[in-house]
Amino acid sequence: MRWKFIIPFLVFILIIVVFVTFFLDGIVESIVEERASLFNRAKVEIENLNIGILRPGVRIRGLAMANADNPWRNMVEVGDIEISVSVVPLFSKKVIIDEMVMENVRVNTERKTSGELPRRLRKRLRAKDREEKPAEVPCVKLPNLDVFKKKFSVKELVDINRLESVKRAKQLSEDVSKMKSRWESELKGLDVKAKADEIMTKIQGSLESLQKAEIKGPADLLRLQGDVKNLREATGALEGLREEIEAKKSAFKRQVATLEKSLKEEMKRIQEKDLQAILKDLGLEQLTKVRLAEAVLCPFFGKVLNFIWNNVDKIRTAMPKTGKDEPVQIRIRAKGRDIIFPSIKKGPDFLMREARLSMEQERWSLKGTIKGVTSDPTSYGKPTRIDIQGKRPKLVLNGILDHTGEVPIDTVSLDLRGYQLAGFAFAENPLSLSNITRGFLDLKANLALKGDSIDLKTRTTVKNLVLNFSEEGKENLMVTMVKEAIRKAPSLSIGLAATGTKDNPQLSISSDIDRLLARQLKSFAGKKVKVLKASLGVQIDGASGKEMKGFSDSLSQGKLDILNQFGSDESLVQGKIDLLSGVMASKTGKSKAPKKGKEKGLEGILPGLISR
Repeated sequence: MRWKFIIPFLVFILIIVVFVTFFLDGIVESIVEERASLFNRAKVEIENLNIGILRPGVRIRGLAMANADNPWRNMVEVGDIEISVSVVPLFSKKVIIDEMVMENVRVNTERKTSGELPRRLRKRLRAKDREEKPAEVPCVKLPNLDVFKKKFSVKELVDINRLESVKRAKQLSEDVSKMKSRWESELKGLDVKAKADEIMTKIQGSLESLQKAEIKGPADLLRLQGDVKNLREATGALEGLREEIEAKKSAFKRQVATLEKSLKEEMKRIQEKDLQAILKDLGLEQLTKVRLAEAVLCPFFGKVLNFIWNNVDKIRTAMPKTGKDEPVQIRIRAKGRDIIFPSIKKGPDFLMREARLSMEQERWSLKGTIKGVTSDPTSYGKPTRIDIQGKRPKLVLNGILDHTGEVPIDTVSLDLRGYQLAGFAFAENPLSLSNITRGFLDLKANLALKGDSIDLKTRTTVKNLVLNFSEEGKENLMVTMVKEAIRKAPSLSIGLAATGTKDNPQLSISSDIDRLLARQLKSFAGKKVKVLKASLGVQIDGASGKEMKGFSDSLSQGKLDILNQFGSDESLVQGKIDLLSGVMASKTGKSKAPKKGKEKGLEGILPGLISR
């Protein structure tokens, strides 16, 4: 009877052995390649993967991780990987790697086939996580010295209608129209004719009485003293109205004069701003402060910053903050009286205690360790530590990835000495640089990432530098000056500082070559820039001249129209004042209207009579 149970059991064991021996490795290899490729956003290929049963662990031969930015090159290639795994934690669904050894590590190796993801995985990648747009790093431009080879016109450099001075000049006529409308409203509100007519209406009876009266003696004067008083009060009211008109007229003249002066100054500033904008596009606004290093290296370091953030995001995704250990929810059976105490989840689901790597490449000879890589840094309670040493070139790399707190903090320090730059190829750049024939690099860098903020400082020294330039820059004056500046400099020092956030990085690059080049530029182009600025200034002034003439004509006409209205109102009031003064003067035999404060003849006698 026992054989009935033993034989099926042995068959089952045999099936498992056959499955593990012939199929398990291939299945796991496919799963690892697919998951790693999605994570890397480029192909990750494994030549051979073996899973150890009697001796738990994994051995990988020929791991190649393609570069997502350049799929025809591998970012990392590893010859052999040995992984030893603890058995007991596997029964609790935990993977604890005691040790991982990586040998024959190489970087930036050439591929025979493209490392781009297949269409099936690209669709999954887009559906799973839309790739973020890289942050744009603002970079400066080099001066375009070719402007000195021929005469440039403003029309060739910029659309005339987009000049701020032209736009403002077009608005000036509108400003004059608004000012004219405002003063017309002021005059309308003053309502001179209505006020003058109202004054005259009130004294119409007195005026007619005086005009008809015959004055033969004091008795006649006493009889008309009330009418005379009304005329005098009306004359005072009209004189007050005339003074109000004169005050408004003076205010208008002052405003027009101020407007003319301020607009001329404003247009001068705007034209200067247009000139500086054009010079900036040409790279000539501050010729003695040219930032050559920033103009050439900024695009490269911008890509470096995006590379740092992309990989930091990957690491932080794989090592998230999960908080404190929480009780595991255990289903309680429906029947029975079993008392179950909540158990506490202890330790992370994945932990790699230590990884050792060695790298032997043409220009690299490195060894190092990475300790404490985990899927749950908070539960593990320790940061990940990186320690890599190099003999060729001399290198010390230390890093601490601390994701145990509320905000992830990553710090890395690098000290590199004597790295050979020969063969380094430049990407597209404003100096038509092709590659480096000779040169040695010393680099010190400190990087701190706290949350989404970055603080990067580097100091680089390049010795014995020899550059190759492409044929495109052969006739470029700036290239000629750079060649001369580098020839005179035995070594170059470059400083880089990057601050800000992931979405708004601020990059600053300085170098001693900037000072050498600035002196050459000053001696070469100092006078030429002055001549160019004067020529462009005249052209900018001419571009807005037509609009400015229209403004000037509009202002003159508007000023004349308003002054004519003031003159008309003044004439109206003065006419009525003259009428009243004439009537009173006619009774005393005076031909002229009396002036204020100088009362003579009959008008001088009347106040005394009235006061009695």
